[in-house]
Amino acid sequence: PSPRLFPELTNDEKLIYQILKEQQSALQVNEIALIAGMPYSKISAILLSIEFKSLVKSYPGGVYKII
Repeated sequence: PSPRLFPELTNDEKLIYQILKEQQSALQVNEIALIAGMPYSKISAILLSIEFKSLVKSYPGGVYKII
């Protein structure tokens, strides 16, 4: 893999990023919540945080994918 500078991630952010990376496809927030076993509201906050860190991109319909 190419070297890439990653911002510091919390354990929860790492988990959500890893889920998206393993799926290799866009996932809806509720799908991520089911896989992670976390509440929808917590997943939404984590996704927003890692989106600000330019690691994921949101698409219409609450869908997220790794950049």
